[in-house]
Amino acid sequence: MLLAVSAVHGATAQTTDLWLDVDTSRQRTDDAIALVQAFRSPEVTVRGVSVLYGNGTLLEALDVAAETLRRVAPGERTHLGARDARDLGTPTPAVDAMADMLEGRRLTIAALGPLTTIASLIRLRPDLVDRIDRLVVVAGRRRDVSDRPAGDADYRDDNASRDPRATAIVLDAGIPLVLIGQEAAADTWLTFEDLTAMSASGNTAAWLADLSRRWVSRNKERTGGAAFRPVDALAVGWITHPGRFDTLRARVSLEVASGDPPAGSSLFIEEDADAGGEILYVAGLREPFTPLLLDRLQREP
Repeated sequence: MLLAVSAVHGATAQTTDLWLDVDTSRQRTDDAIALVQAFRSPEVTVRGVSVLYGNGTLLEALDVAAETLRRVAPGERTHLGARDARDLGTPTPAVDAMADMLEGRRLTIAALGPLTTIASLIRLRPDLVDRIDRLVVVAGRRRDVSDRPAGDADYRDDNASRDPRATAIVLDAGIPLVLIGQEAAADTWLTFEDLTAMSASGNTAAWLADLSRRWVSRNKERTGGAAFRPVDALAVGWITHPGRFDTLRARVSLEVASGDPPAGSSLFIEEDADAGGEILYVAGLREPFTPLLLDRLQREP
């Protein structure tokens, strides 16, 4: 087994075996927040962490993820995935590590960045696809949702757009999907006040708060809102507390821009109550999520 993180030692039969594929960055900190949240959540056993391009370069993703793991799982590894969309179908340490883990156990995978590494796993090891219990993806949007809600950035679909070919491969693989877009986090915010509370609560939370203040400052300059939405944290939140979310059965359509490689795409969601349960879309929350998130982030082992 390539990776045995500290959370494994406290595992019980009820926990979900989880792999996190992240595009950590110093510009957008919700991937790092989701990593800390996962390691502080007794409902999951983190079996591995891989990094790829997305919010920044692969090297930036590795740097931030490794720094995060030093704080929550000292001595554990991150596995390098795709450098960009051109790596689709290319063997990487991340593909090899996920494949080795899937050979030994079933996994839920949280894909918080572009789907290039996951699609490469599907292409290179199709024999392991049915060992993925569920893929929770930060992507997707409904056509009838406003493109620019007040006080925040638009509801763009960056992860689907950065590698449309990988997105199509994942959709065609038949893996049960949960799609979480910007809409799900419309009422979930971390504010300067929240970050101040995190700073006072412990070393890891204080580090996250310091990292995240830059994001809040950028949003305040751009929109006037002194807060940000930690969208990626909702993916972990759905895995640990699915009953807190409004989840719809859905059909999806991938609309790809022209060009070679394609310039972008949007993964559009249509609610379909008669659809099977293979694709679910998280449309919102049944109760506030921020208090639960702050509790997890401020826990220390």
